[in-house]
Amino acid sequence: EEARKAGVGRAARVRSSQSRNVRLFVSSCFLDMQMERMALMKITFPYLRAVCASLGLQFSEVDLRWGVQEESKDYTVVTTCLREVERSSPYFLGFIGQRYGWVPPRQALEQTVPALKDAEGLVDQADGKSLTHIEVIKGVMRLPKEKRRARLYARDPQFVADLPDDLRKLCASESDFAATSIEKMKAHMKENGIDVIPYYHPEDLAAFALQEFLDIIYEDFKDFDCDGDPLEIERFVHESFAEARVRSYVNWPATEALVDKELDPATTGPLLLLGASGSGKSSFMAHLADKLQKTAGAGNDSVLVLQHYVGQSSESAHYASMLKRLMSDLRAYAGQTESALAIPDDPAIMAKEFVNFLALASACKPEGCVYVLLDGLNQLQDVDKARQLDWLPAAFPANIRFLVSASDSDVSAVLAKRGWRVETMPAMQAKDVRQLAVSYLGSYGKELEEKRLSRLEASPQTTNPLFLRLLLDELRIVGQFELLDTQINDLLKSRDVVQLYTRVLFRLETMYDSRDDRAKAATPSASAASVSNADVAEGGRVRRILSYLLVARRGLSESELLGALGVTRASASAVLMAVQESLLSSSGLMMFHHAALRQAVTARYTPQEEDRVQAHRELAEYFASMDSQNSRKYDELPWHLQESQQTDRLQELLSDLTTFHMMTLTRFQRLELGAFWRGLGVNKAGPAYKAKLLAHLTSPAFTAAAAAAA
Repeated sequence: EEARKAGVGRAARVRSSQSRNVRLFVSSCFLDMQMERMALMKITFPYLRAVCASLGLQFSEVDLRWGVQEESKDYTVVTTCLREVERSSPYFLGFIGQRYGWVPPRQALEQTVPALKDAEGLVDQADGKSLTHIEVIKGVMRLPKEKRRARLYARDPQFVADLPDDLRKLCASESDFAATSIEKMKAHMKENGIDVIPYYHPEDLAAFALQEFLDIIYEDFKDFDCDGDPLEIERFVHESFAEARVRSYVNWPATEALVDKELDPATTGPLLLLGASGSGKSSFMAHLADKLQKTAGAGNDSVLVLQHYVGQSSESAHYASMLKRLMSDLRAYAGQTESALAIPDDPAIMAKEFVNFLALASACKPEGCVYVLLDGLNQLQDVDKARQLDWLPAAFPANIRFLVSASDSDVSAVLAKRGWRVETMPAMQAKDVRQLAVSYLGSYGKELEEKRLSRLEASPQTTNPLFLRLLLDELRIVGQFELLDTQINDLLKSRDVVQLYTRVLFRLETMYDSRDDRAKAATPSASAASVSNADVAEGGRVRRILSYLLVARRGLSESELLGALGVTRASASAVLMAVQESLLSSSGLMMFHHAALRQAVTARYTPQEEDRVQAHRELAEYFASMDSQNSRKYDELPWHLQESQQTDRLQELLSDLTTFHMMTLTRFQRLELGAFWRGLGVNKAGPAYKAKLLAHLTSPAFTAAAAAAA
């Protein structure tokens, strides 16, 4: 709920020098805290990431549970951990149980100090203490109280006592020395003004940490408020999305050559960049926009770079909303005011005026240049035949450059026929895999050993950027040091993105569809044998949420999805947060971003016709319960009745006079109404409407109303 509100009410124009990265260091012993770390990955971090994204911030949890092996007693472990504590400062989340953990020798501390920024006296402070205790000293105690952004928690020993024998042994204190040291550590924290908050269950910790760090983030970034201007909020959303993509972007020679070509003054005319879903087009477009802005130089008001990413906000997929924002920016570039140059409200007039706004921008600064980057144009809503691109001028002034990306589609065919220069998104090479993996994992404070990087490099499917990103995310979320090789090999058994998404779906089911979520303690790890349809939880949240999104005609709003599920927001939001990067939003309606996810969901949850019919039936029942004046009812209900083969109910709905009124308001709706009747048999429409109209005209209510009017 906080994330949803934040997207509307807390978006802002960020122009300050304040860091836009929130790196949260996660500190605890490793072996006994797997349940806590999984609860944080499941509940806390997805929400914090969504809230930060709505504020234009980049959230990264720095969880070193793999990439660093606590029991290895390798001195470099101390350096790695404490450097990550410094990079994440002042954000720190610590939790302790009954284990005290490894105590590094003094020599390791002495070797670490030169690599740290603020380490005077640290060796003496940390000598004889565990690595977890040292992280608290470095990340919290050595900071002035007013600068601390830390929360520390302690697990109730009774929770361990209530565990099964095997888990109880894993979580129990290592020795009497460790038990005594834990109590001394708590006392040390209290002496330094640190409140240690008790909790019983790992999911209690996740809930506490979520609320605490939401409060911290909102307080720290309270100056990022917006002025309520919808166009400014929309602009901010696109700029924030682009900045996030630029931060994680990894160049390879072929893409850099394409960037250089577009930066070359000799390159003219509009560009169409073609690429399959997941090929990295959006990241490339964000990187290109960034390079164009940097090449122009700060303060150069003769160059304007406009960027729009279809699907990244609730209104971004509607062509009229996109045009309105672009025209507003063009008007400002030309030095015109809103009162002097109004933007029409009617989409058809707006589309005709767009060419005049471009001409004005071109003429006002003939020495300048306007770059318009439109990403994912094939995902525009096909309202008013928007995908035929009649709103896009056939020709542009020389100093107006359009750079558009799309998957191979009707949109790309239209632009190719217009003579646009076409480039294909360069494929990533095996040698580029290593660089992307190192860069992406590095943002989370993780690294893979050489042999594991080589394993990724040698696997041909990792040259697909979406596949590699999904794989790295799975390792980041569920990877365990002692199982890392097994997990990498298991994930690489997926031959393509569809199969990898299937493993992701299994992991989501394991995390969110347990009959007793609070009893779940094991870290999920999907093996090749464990992703059969037999494992799908009956009535599970993941299956129902994704099945509904799959069969929805135009997508579902969050409130519609919750209504169809019959659950509270809290029950479904965690799943939505977990898959948010694979969804796009079109006028507030959620839908799948990647075709590969759609294929995986189809194969896993609706492999048979009866599965799809059932999902359509369930959505039909929800939309049938909607108010008769809600236009969304008529967007979806006829479709679901048709697809669930409920022909009698469909005919009854279409012949209803209120439905007739609601589905004849626009030309597009009239065409849809006709299409549904053709599916039933056109000859049925006349008699059905005649019967309904006669019944209405002879009803007591109508007769009384007519008499009163007379």
